[in-house]
Amino acid sequence: MYNLIYQYSFFNNGKVNFGLDGGLSTFILDTKLTRQVGVVEGGTGVTQTEVHAKVLPVPVVGVHFDMTLVKRLFWRANAYIFDASVSGYDIKLWEAWTSVDYFVTRHVGLGAGFAATTADINKTGSRGGDWYIRYSYSGLIAYGLFVF
Repeated sequence: MYNLIYQYSFFNNGKVNFGLDGGLSTFILDTKLTRQVGVVEGGTGVTQTEVHAKVLPVPVVGVHFDMTLVKRLFWRANAYIFDASVSGYDIKLWEAWTSVDYFVTRHVGLGAGFAATTADINKTGSRGGDWYIRYSYSGLIAYGLFVF
């Protein structure tokens, strides 16, 4: 999943920043379905494999909140909601995270926090090929930052 998000701040006094986000998220789905087809009365079975690749762009709306705790130390919280129907795919995603960022230098920082994501992707096929995928993650995150 890739995100391109624009953030607009309604309030920013140098220590607290709050605003709305909007943009585009892109899911890249590569699926491989394999099934065994058996033959009755001692015949040999056949393995069938289908490979599908789809790129699904989805609009995103969210909020962001940043607060300076002390010099070089920041608390951040973000939440996004994705909901769209594209080419027979229904995609719903909820994502939220909170983290603390520490900047070692003016441009380089380290961050850690907690993130939770749930994605539901439903495909209705014209030939009875309906399927449903649920992706869910919640746990600790760690990352590096480069600000210019």
